[in-house]
Amino acid sequence: MTLPPLETLPRVDSTNSHAFRELEAGHAGHLSAWRAEAQDAGRGRRGAKWVGAPGDTLMMSVVVRGDWPWAGALSLVAALAVLDAVLAVAGGERVPLAVDWPNDVVQALGPGALNQAAREARGQTAREAPKLAGILIEGRQVAALQTTTAAMHFVVGVGINVRGTLDAALRAERPVVTLAELGIHTTTDALGRALHAAIAARVQAAERHAAVHAFDAFAAELCAEYLAASGLSNQPVTVGLSTGATSGILRALEPNGLALEQAGAIRRFPLEHVQAIHRAPLY
Repeated sequence: MTLPPLETLPRVDSTNSHAFRELEAGHAGHLSAWRAEAQDAGRGRRGAKWVGAPGDTLMMSVVVRGDWPWAGALSLVAALAVLDAVLAVAGGERVPLAVDWPNDVVQALGPGALNQAAREARGQTAREAPKLAGILIEGRQVAALQTTTAAMHFVVGVGINVRGTLDAALRAERPVVTLAELGIHTTTDALGRALHAAIAARVQAAERHAAVHAFDAFAAELCAEYLAASGLSNQPVTVGLSTGATSGILRALEPNGLALEQAGAIRRFPLEHVQAIHRAPLY
């Protein structure tokens, strides 16, 4: 499949908003993509703003049809696609990155750094890993111009810190890092093209599996890959739930839930209730 071009916008309110406007006008389709040099009303999860200076931050959105058997897979696909894109622009060089639930990409912290942070915290939550990328996925029913039937479309919005001095608003939210600080020197254009290709490749893989009724196997493999990329498999974790927090050894991540070992028994928690997963502090 030939990908639609990745269009560059000099300035926009939000690439996600722009994508939905293009969809509603009938000017966009599956895997259409845009990146902005600057955006005035970029947004992240929970209403957070996402800002960036031209050339310093990749701000882009990609349209994805919403006809998958498990829509939640798209969140994991998007996070792993960011890792794919960084690997591509790094020329295959390993970059110390990890995924952070549900779809942030962060600098991987070694056990030593975590232990030091935990000691400094003196019983408080361990230090958050510096954030490289954030993802906001929004879904809407969009009616095509030629029909009155509305179909679900998702827009995957991605912001990646590439270089430069990051905005104070970002640093106030949590620790942050750029690719340049990790030793990867690239441009927003090159990274955008790599990310567009990476998202498309993973989305098309999901569609191929769905077409032959093998999506369950794809989803299971996706969860296993995501768990490996988190660095938390078989590690003690604290899980933030919609009803509070719990701790245990993270044994599995599956489409139907998160499996924690607690007091020798396995308990499962539905993924829709999982708000955060962090490595438990060690002392």
